[in-house]
Amino acid sequence: GHLALQKGFYAKAIKDYKQATTNYCGRFSEAHFALGVALTRNREFDKARKKFVEVTQLYPDSPVAEKAKERLR
Repeated sequence: GHLALQKGFYAKAIKDYKQATTNYCGRFSEAHFALGVALTRNREFDKARKKFVEVTQLYPDSPVAEKAKERLR
């Protein structure tokens, strides 16, 4: 997902991050946050906002939660 996101292939990044957060690393906060970033860059703002809120709820004490809060402002 990270490589696709860096290269601007947002739909591919979204697919990869969704797969990662569902199948492989559901507890990996960075993947959830990165999915929110990919959704934002793909102009899916409502979905991105929901993902950032989810990050703050699932991982409230993590550094990634702070990043998600910044994205919500």
